[in-house]
Amino acid sequence: MASHKFFSITVLTALLSLCTNALSRTEYNCSSQKVDLTIYYDTLSPYCEEFIVYELPKAFELELMHIINLRLVPYGNAYIQEPNNTISCQNGPAECYLNSIEACVISIWPDVVCSYFIISLTVMQNKHFKFIHCVAWQNLGRLQLKEHAWKSCSKITMLSDKPVSNCYKSRYAKKLLLRYANETKHLDPPHTNVPWVVINKRPLYYDYKNFVSYVCEAYQGHPKPSACTTPIFSSAKKSNSTRLHIYYYLLHLLSCAAFLIN
Repeated sequence: MASHKFFSITVLTALLSLCTNALSRTEYNCSSQKVDLTIYYDTLSPYCEEFIVYELPKAFELELMHIINLRLVPYGNAYIQEPNNTISCQNGPAECYLNSIEACVISIWPDVVCSYFIISLTVMQNKHFKFIHCVAWQNLGRLQLKEHAWKSCSKITMLSDKPVSNCYKSRYAKKLLLRYANETKHLDPPHTNVPWVVINKRPLYYDYKNFVSYVCEAYQGHPKPSACTTPIFSSAKKSNSTRLHIYYYLLHLLSCAAFLIN
């Protein structure tokens, strides 16, 4: 029975990877300067969860990852209490826990994406973003919380939970968060909301959902991605809407299958 469940998860994961990534890519000038896109977020903030689940995937769907350096910083509105450098989070201990888990995942698998070949087609495979997206999606729907959420996402994304658990149990997880704390503290201008989206050191404030247009404006290379040349990006969004719906459906099936195996 367990072998059938494992096979189902494997098949669904393969389908998820295929439907979330374009099967053909435009060649971009690698010497062109990429756009720095940094997201400062809280793992249990509903605004951050909605942005990660529904908005940020556009960077992948619209084939912008070729021109973006994406960084995710899971710290947000957390703060340090003296004298022991105790980290407190806006949404409580559960958020501090997930901030630590996602900091470990980013450290262990630092690449946001990687390319590989499958059936002679180039596929972009999300690495730590796929995990972070999965956790945000589960938390947004309150399907599973805390440990069950991230461990089921570990199965779904095929990123082993063992090194993540080891990282969390060690002092390294706190060390990572303290680094993020220092970076967030020295933001100029200081962040006023989460998610705090910054493009080439320019904060978008409350206009973060329109990050695609800011990325296109900031990119100076050639050729421009098709998403940047489509009027108001309407046709690009329309062409990807079906694939996004399939993605969320498959993600739901994977979540259920992973939960049954636990």
